Formats: sequence, C-alpha cells, structure tokens
Amino acid sequence: MIQDESSADAHGTDRFRALLEQSGELARLLLKSPQAPRALTSEFLHARKRFSSEDKGRISSLAHHALRCWRPSCAALTGDAGDVDHRIDRDMAEAVTATALLLALEQRPGFPLPFELRVSPWTKDEMSSTAQTIIAHYSSGKVVSVDTLSATLDAVTVPAVHAALQDWTYDTLTTEGMAAQEIHDLGQTLCEAPPLTLRVNLMRNSREELLQLLAEQNVPALPHSLLPAAIVVQERLPLTESELYREGRFEVQDAGSQLIGHACAVSEGDTVYDACAGGGGKSIHLCDQLGGSGRLLASDIERNKLRGLRQRAKRLALTNIELLAVTPFGDPQNPDEHKPDPGSFDCVLVDAPCSGFGTVRRNPALKWRLQERTVHRLASRQSGILSRNAVYVRSGGILLYATCSLLPEENAHIVRAFLSTHSDFSLENISPAFRKQNVDLPLFPEDHGMLTLPPSVLDSDGFFMARMRRS
Repeated sequence: MIQDESSADAHGTDRFRALLEQSGELARLLLKSPQAPRALTSEFLHARKRFSSEDKGRISSLAHHALRCWRPSCAALTGDAGDVDHRIDRDMAEAVTATALLLALEQRPGFPLPFELRVSPWTKDEMSSTAQTIIAHYSSGKVVSVDTLSATLDAVTVPAVHAALQDWTYDTLTTEGMAAQEIHDLGQTLCEAPPLTLRVNLMRNSREELLQLLAEQNVPALPHSLLPAAIVVQERLPLTESELYREGRFEVQDAGSQLIGHACAVSEGDTVYDACAGGGGKSIHLCDQLGGSGRLLASDIERNKLRGLRQRAKRLALTNIELLAVTPFGDPQNPDEHKPDPGSFDCVLVDAPCSGFGTVRRNPALKWRLQERTVHRLASRQSGILSRNAVYVRSGGILLYATCSLLPEENAHIVRAFLSTHSDFSLENISPAFRKQNVDLPLFPEDHGMLTLPPSVLDSDGFFMARMRRS
C-alpha cells in the first residue's frame, strides 16, 4: 500500500516529478505516433538510462493509466468536453497525466490507481503535491485542487466523457441497444489495468503443481476463479525469462483468449485449422486440448508471427502442428505449398483481424486513435475471411468466429450476414462446449451461440465469439 509516513528513501519529490513528466511525454507519443505501442514504449524506456528498472515500470504504468482515463482527465483539467485532440503538446500531456494521477490518488470512480504506485516509495501526499505542481505550471501558476478538478468534471454533461470513450464509440453502442449505465460501466472497466494471466500447460504439469512452483520462486499467484487452466499473477513480472517458461510449463495468455479455445472444445484426434493464427497463443492452446494427437494447421499472412509460433512449438516439443504462410486472399505464399482440402477439418477457428477495441486496457491509445471508418473497412475484410475459410469445415464440423473487439459491426453483424448466405451453417449453443471444458460462466444464457465477453467477466481483454456447426 501507499506509505503514510515520510520516507527516508533516496527518491525525493524531484525524482517523482521527473517520472511524472516522462510519463506524460510517453503518453503523448503513444497517442500521436504510428509506431507499434510495445516497440515505442520499449524504445522510449531504453533511452532513459538514468532511471532504474523499477522507475521505468512506473513511467510506463503512469502513462498507460493516463491514457486509459485520458478524455475525462482532459475534461477535468480544461472543462472541455470535446473528443481527444491528438495534437496535444508536451506541457498539456504532463498536466493531463498529473490530473489522472491526482484523481486516482483521491479514489475518484473511474480512475483506478496503478498497482506500481500502491507500493511506491513515495507517500500519497508527496505524489499529490507533485501532481499539483505540474498542473499549476500548466495553469500559469494557479493552484488547482482535486476538488476543483472533480467539480469541473462533474459539470460536464457529455455521457461519453464520463464513460471515457469517444463520442462515436458511445453512440455506436447506444444504437446497438446498450443502456447508458451499461456503457458507463463498460467504459470504467476499460480504464482498469489488465492482470498478468498464465495458461498452464496441462501436458507438463497440473495447475496445483505450477502454483506450488511459482510460490517456491516467490511469485504471488492465484488460480483463476472461472477458467480451469488459468493462473492470475499478482504482480507484473518478466516470467517469460524464467526457467519454468523455458521448460514449457505455462504460456502467457489472457483469460478471454483462453475462453476462445474452450469455445472450440476440440477433442483428442481432431483435425483443427487456425486460419488467422498470429503469434499462435490460441494455436498452442488447441494443441494442448488435442493432447499431442490429431493435427493442427496454423496459417497467417505474416511470416514473422509464424516464425515466433514455430519457436514456441519447438520449446513445447509439439509434433502435431503445421504452419502455412498465406496471402491476404488465402493462397499459399510459397508456390510449392498447397491450400488445405475443402471440408477436411473438424474445427476451423477464424480469429479475424479486427479493430482490437477489446484490448484497449493493454493498448489504451487505441481507444482514442480508432476511427469509425476503420471499423467499416475491417468489417468488409472480416466477412471475406470468414466466408473464405468456412469451406474447410467438414460436414458436422465446427466453425468458430472470434474477434478481440466489442463493437457489433465486427461481431454479430458479421455472423448474421454470413448465416444469411450460408444455409449449411447454423449457430450452436456454446454452453455445452464450455461445460465440456469445465467452464461455467455466470449469467451466460444456456441457449446462445454468440457471446460478447466484456472485460469484467474474466478480468480479461474483451472478446466476441460465435460457434457454428456445418450440416
């Protein structure tokens, strides 16, 4: 917890101010730069040689916290209810970051305090004072209290501001029938930092065995309350550098991503096609379900991602996985390789490229950068990918469509349009598939073939999935 007494630590308020200023600059760059967020953050922190690894973690955490709460923080600072301005300058970025921190320290709803600052060497008063100093600098010396910031934010009447969403996103969800309170709750959940979640490799060890091994290495972890092979780590630790990871005892995989594998519910001996495999997290999970038998073909348009998947498969000694690099039209990039035979798979997973709106807790700048026209463009592409890969499902087999988006245009709209033109496919209830995998979701309808998974259910990224069976 935050220290209540003065700290004798060498870190002073000047050092915390430097951290807060660096956080503001990182947030600004993430908001405006086209560079991949993870690469940009790594490059930014690597160049800050004078900061310790712990301080670099705090810089990243503060920047991401500010971005999750960016629009309401801007409104609290300026009283402006407009959508986010990507042309924000450095001083304002620092002030917005300080505002987000100050409201979090005062436990304002929708401003969750980052874990890294709950265990920091600074007291709450030291951090609050530093944040106020930065805000005062931006406000030409005017002292701005947290009460003033809260009152300014409370005076804003635009619902999207309080939900920490863009106007068009809020309006889209409203048009789709979501109630105002439901949208508000979703928006506030998207302001929370996601946990570090592992998936146990059940071919190497049980969950209980892995929890014991983690405990022996002083890694604070708990079993996930709903997923049988998931473990939630209580701190952000570089576990992919550990011997346990090198031994193949676990994978780092978001809980919602794991649920997609459970929705497929493949059995030993099945043939499975992961048509948009990416880095291969879901491919590896499906191989785990196959128990070393059957066959899994994983394809993607990006060779680099498939190379990473090949390395993961080698570390796990998987022998039943094949890789295929394809063009955007689904043809093999290598002319010596061939497409799969139509109707040759028991299960085809189409985890379609999407806006990623469900992942904004991890990539919060995306929440403000995403444009409505991008979603329209992606939806057209998603329809083509789903139809193109449906031909590989055998009669009686399963087609699982999934995205890491919460926007209906990329989800239910795609599935309904597909079913209207493919009479040999029909929705199938997902609940029996979950039960087969020992998963029991609270409040999930028994007779539903589509599931929109908000982050609050599993404390995960947001996902959509639809299970269809071919006649």
